[in-house]
Amino acid sequence: MRGKKVYERGSFYVAIVAVILAFLGITFKDDILPRLQPFTSMVFEKKLSGFHIVEYDDDSVYSGEFKRGDKHGEGTYIWSDGNIYTGEWKKGKRAGKGIFRFISGDVYVGDFLNAKLHGQGTMIYAYNATYIGDWKDDVRDGKGTMTYEDGRCYVGNWKNDMRSGKGTVYWPNGDSIEVNFSNNLANGEGKYTYENGRYRISNWADNKEVGLIKYYHANGQFDYSERADEE
Repeated sequence: MRGKKVYERGSFYVAIVAVILAFLGITFKDDILPRLQPFTSMVFEKKLSGFHIVEYDDDSVYSGEFKRGDKHGEGTYIWSDGNIYTGEWKKGKRAGKGIFRFISGDVYVGDFLNAKLHGQGTMIYAYNATYIGDWKDDVRDGKGTMTYEDGRCYVGNWKNDMRSGKGTVYWPNGDSIEVNFSNNLANGEGKYTYENGRYRISNWADNKEVGLIKYYHANGQFDYSERADEE
């Protein structure tokens, strides 16, 4: 992408000095002229190193460090649609620690790799939910904790942005269930524990209890069993 305008630290003062010297008839070295170029013509980003502020053709703006033409080091990029990234860059891509503020109101704080959410990170959603855990290629993947807007909390494994594998859901009233998940749904044997310590063990299929349900006292003593309503 080509820079529309480039502003350098100190260039304004160099420009003033050059104009004064020229007015006085004093010549100056040719190497000063390239430093004045941002104020006289378009500059290609590939020539930049050090700190610069660049306004691009699509009206997005980058303010930060460059290395041999690539965004490299610390910098802030503001997209024309309102998304904002502040953090580390490597060879022109978001890489390392950073903060991404989405126009939706979501805010991500954590690791980036190859311009994607990747590694450890926290997403604070605009709808009052929070995820803390592993990310891979912009999606939740690995181990993580999701706290939902209704107070529920899931702690466990994720795959391709969905609950997948062993996990536990906690409810605000103190109840919880430990069960395997696939494609976001409870599947397999699960243990549902009530806030008073009593619990039941049953099988789940696509988020629904099936088959025999066994109830136990808090001390582990068997109480009774019944079959799930399998309408």
